Amino acid sequence: MEEKNDFWVECNVCKTQLKNWTGSTPCCGSLAWLVEDGKPTNKISIFASLNNNAIKPTVMNLGVKN
Repeated sequence: MEEKNDFWVECNVCKTQLKNWTGSTPCCGSLAWLVEDGKPTNKISIFASLNNNAIKPTVMNLGVKN
């Protein structure tokens, strides 16, 4: 069963989809696009420290996806 905070990402290289994954993918070492409505978006989930806070999973919108 999907939890409220579950999310899917799709590897930028091989298109493998991973549940609740943050950072580089185990399949290709690439970043992965967040998936919304079954399609990859222009957002990624990475580990980052914003405003000198603790490092944590952070969603970043990269703008236009090629």
